[in-house]
Amino acid sequence: MGHTAAGKLLGRTDDAVWYEVAHLVGTVHGMNGVADGLRLPLDFTPDPTRRPLMPLVHAAAAEGPLKALFEEVAAFFDMPGPPNLYRALGSDPAYAADHWRYVHHIFSDGHLPRFWKAIIAMAVSMAARSAYGIDFHYREARRLGLSDAAMWELVFVTEQFNAVNKIGDCLHLQPDMYEGLKPRVREAAPAAGKP
Repeated sequence: MGHTAAGKLLGRTDDAVWYEVAHLVGTVHGMNGVADGLRLPLDFTPDPTRRPLMPLVHAAAAEGPLKALFEEVAAFFDMPGPPNLYRALGSDPAYAADHWRYVHHIFSDGHLPRFWKAIIAMAVSMAARSAYGIDFHYREARRLGLSDAAMWELVFVTEQFNAVNKIGDCLHLQPDMYEGLKPRVREAAPAAGKP
């Protein structure tokens, strides 16, 4: 909450951007939680200790709409096959398709470009210490152009935000960023039955 207020104090007042960031952060946490919780194999870094709790659908065995979904997801992330998260979700093709429609929307260019979203997803994954998320989003951010220097800057900024947040949590501090914000006045909703 304090980071949103800080951004607004710096002149970034368009709520649509903050809603987009909020949905991105929530989506990344959800994806990482499922992938790490099910101990899905990392997509880009071999790790023999990660044995999935649920079976993964092999891309070569996928047929019909699931095969098309796997191909679309793989193309979006420029991978030879679908990420292991979608191989796991593929056990319920209808759910996997619904999930992908949402994720595709969240990670596509919007108020924020896809590249920035990849960087935010990497920071979220680092802050959450998600092995799956770090492996996946690091590769995606690098593929979309994240340089070594920018990667180090991301590491330092993420570390500082984590430190400040933990200090604030330990001290039970409340954000004081609201003092510079002007509250929006909302009109009352019309009474039921009245236009």
